[in-house]
Amino acid sequence: MSQPNVQRVARLFTEMDWEDGFPLADSLYSWDEFLKAVAKFPYFCNELNMTGWTLDDVCKRELATLFAHWGQETGKRDPAQGEFWTQGLYYVREIAKGDYKDNGWSNNAWPNQAGVQYYGRGPMQLSWNYNYGQFSNVFATSSYNGKM
Repeated sequence: MSQPNVQRVARLFTEMDWEDGFPLADSLYSWDEFLKAVAKFPYFCNELNMTGWTLDDVCKRELATLFAHWGQETGKRDPAQGEFWTQGLYYVREIAKGDYKDNGWSNNAWPNQAGVQYYGRGPMQLSWNYNYGQFSNVFATSSYNGKM
């Protein structure tokens, strides 16, 4: 937890912010687990890619993007439960999953496997065999491979 990016995230988005921002979060999604995930990706909130921006500015933008994605993919979306932006991380598994059979987008690189379901799980909610395949290829060749 002493990595610079983890320290930056913890300073810019505190545990209290986490509780306020994700009050309906499933227990799987905890503040501590979030920081552990940040630690596994040392470039997250730790590289300048915008001219004239500080690391804090870039980190805030990365966090906002991540949280917006989580809200879209895992949000409860119940008007009776408050603002939609506070309903992220509610679901752990995709709620509108179909059978995810070949829809014509599949190709020989990532063929469907019998008995395997390619629906969204966790905060990022990847679906379909070709998305799992592309992610796996990128992840396997990334600098993070073997450091989990």
